[in-house]
Amino acid sequence: MNFAFSEEQEQLRDFVRQFLENYSSETTVRELMETDQGYDPDTWSMMAEQLGLQSLIIPEEHGGQGFGYVELIVVLEEMGRVLLCAPFFSTVVLAANTLIHAGDDDAAARVLPGIASGETIATLAFTEESGRWDEGGIAMEATADGDGWTLSGTKTYVLDGHLADVVLVAARTPGGVSLLEVAGDADGLTRTALATMDLTRKQARLDFDGVSATLVGTEGGAWPVIERVLDLAAVALAAEQVGGAQVCLDTAVQYAKDRIQFGRPIGSFQAIAGQGLLLGGLLPHDRREHPDPRRHRLHVGAPGPPVLQAGQELRVAVRRPHLPPRVARPAHRDLSGSGTSSWGP
Repeated sequence: MNFAFSEEQEQLRDFVRQFLENYSSETTVRELMETDQGYDPDTWSMMAEQLGLQSLIIPEEHGGQGFGYVELIVVLEEMGRVLLCAPFFSTVVLAANTLIHAGDDDAAARVLPGIASGETIATLAFTEESGRWDEGGIAMEATADGDGWTLSGTKTYVLDGHLADVVLVAARTPGGVSLLEVAGDADGLTRTALATMDLTRKQARLDFDGVSATLVGTEGGAWPVIERVLDLAAVALAAEQVGGAQVCLDTAVQYAKDRIQFGRPIGSFQAIAGQGLLLGGLLPHDRREHPDPRRHRLHVGAPGPPVLQAGQELRVAVRRPHLPPRVARPAHRDLSGSGTSSWGP
């Protein structure tokens, strides 16, 4: 069985790579890292209008293209390759996936078309000050208020929470953990940008003081949905890391060929050559010719048990990072002759 990416998927990769090389250069990324907003609205609009990236996995009945997770992985690898500064992960991977799997047609019809068109930025707020990622970490309570709900409490480490138009909040109701939809400019909601180590991905603290909210999905039935979304997010994050690791490898290999020391390329010295062999074993230099045989787990279509199993494994692996550091550290050593890490890509 052939597990290589299809011709159409490689064409998608080429289109996305060309676009990102034009609109997410190293200079642009460094400029956006220093802004409060953290992204370029014009580029965000072009991503939706010219490439349809925000609509990729959204069902056609909600204005999307209805592609599978493999196509999204292709796009995320390219975004990781250039460290794209944009609210794509929060809006598409977290919020859109939550609405797709929540089983609430009204909520999906209300929010997904705006995400697909690039007009709506959304996010998922479930972590609190404890920093826990499990169901027990959700302490915020939602109180019934007529036909709606009222939220009070704090969510933190919320991706792009400072600028999201729609926030999907996990809170406790009498039936258990539930999802509630809140407008980003709702009365009683205070949003504070956080100082983070990764300046390409902004985070925020959200303080709720009697904020009006709308239930999404079944009351008390949100945790299985959130857990599923976290599994899918782990797969998506791994794809970004693969794209970044590939750049580390490509850059280090090219530098080892170009840098001359003692009359010959430094790549010919045993210490460097050995690192190259190690990196090549961890991450094949050309994955088009050497696709990962495990890729069959990300089958085309709606994410099912194989993708979710992969996500569960990756969520465990996140606590013990393996591939990116093992690629990045030797690459950093090989490139050390070109200056400090802040000078290069």
